[in-house]
Amino acid sequence: NAAIEFLQSTESTQPFFCSVAFTAPHDPRTPPNRYSQAYYVNRPPLPINFLPQHPFDCGWMTVRDENLAAWPRTPEVISDQLCEYYGLITHMDEAIGRILSALEATGQADNTLVVFAADHGLAMGSHGLLGKQNLYEHSMGLPLILHGPNIPAGQSSNALVYLYDVFPTLLVSAGLPLPEDLHAQNLLPIVNGHQETIRSTLFTSMGKHHRAVRDNRWKLIRYPEINHTQLFD
Repeated sequence: NAAIEFLQSTESTQPFFCSVAFTAPHDPRTPPNRYSQAYYVNRPPLPINFLPQHPFDCGWMTVRDENLAAWPRTPEVISDQLCEYYGLITHMDEAIGRILSALEATGQADNTLVVFAADHGLAMGSHGLLGKQNLYEHSMGLPLILHGPNIPAGQSSNALVYLYDVFPTLLVSAGLPLPEDLHAQNLLPIVNGHQETIRSTLFTSMGKHHRAVRDNRWKLIRYPEINHTQLFD
């Protein structure tokens, strides 16, 4: 509602920036009832890598989302969690639609860059986990969608990027100078098809318990406290 009020108050000749920070989809998973009920009637499938329990103690076994269900996880519990999770997403999707409709009504939709992103994903039963406190792909592969002037429609990229790459992308889009010694990368060369990649590897971490590095094929996860390593192709 605040974002819509802001858009309605902007002058059409003045640049604006609006950041809307949704809490969904996140714990606690309590969407308005009508949004989750549709999924209880037509349940989404469990993750293909569902496990009742994570095969070793990764250091984050009893925090946040992991406390929302007992070990071992049962298919029934995970199915209920997924219904609430998808309900949250549907509720958020409706709210985003309201904001985009309000932007359209201002007449500025064709002159506005819209970025949809998130800071993490959730396990939701994958590997026996529920939350984000891990470096598996379901928690690291985030949504990042750009829409606006000179953005090709209906295209996607598998380029390795960080969320902080959004910052220089916004500056360049607005015709503003980039700060010196910036480690983040402008994404527009990828978006416009001038480059396929901007970096060859990504490094990620989760607290003191997890470290990972990946390229386009391999991903290595290291658990230094228990001297355990995983390698994925």
